[in-house]
Parts: sequence; C-alpha cells; structure tokens
Amino acid sequence: MGRAWSKGSGDEENIDSLRTTIENHFGNASIPGSGDVYYGYGGAFRCMTEGFGDVAFVKTTSYGDHCEGNDWCLEPL
Repeated sequence: MGRAWSKGSGDEENIDSLRTTIENHFGNASIPGSGDVYYGYGGAFRCMTEGFGDVAFVKTTSYGDHCEGNDWCLEPL
C-alpha cells in the first residue's frame, strides 16, 4: 500500500468490516483464526519476522511482549 490508504468496507465499529476491507484490498489476504500460529499480536509479529506476511497490525509493545525467549524473533533495528 505504500503511502496510501484503503476505503473501509462496512461498519467501522465492527471488526469483521476490517477483515472485509483487507480481503477486498489484498485479494490473497490470509487472516489467521484462533489457534493458528500467526493469530493475535504475537502471531502477527511472528508472521512478519518469519517472512510470511507483508502487513501486520501490532502494538508498540509487541516485540517486548512476545519475543523474549523466542528464537523466531528478529533483533530490532
């Protein structure tokens, strides 16, 4: 997406609308569900560090929250 934005689909208060927006913008998007190794903030961070994702939604604390003791984490720049 670079320095761009994507028009939201549906109700901005509904998380499923975010899912629909992502799937509409990125035709081959994969949004992991509960139980998937790439689910949640830690999973999103892991997905990026392992090179499987192009975009992840994480918190500013995700590295500290999820990387201690995990060999899959990259060192921050």
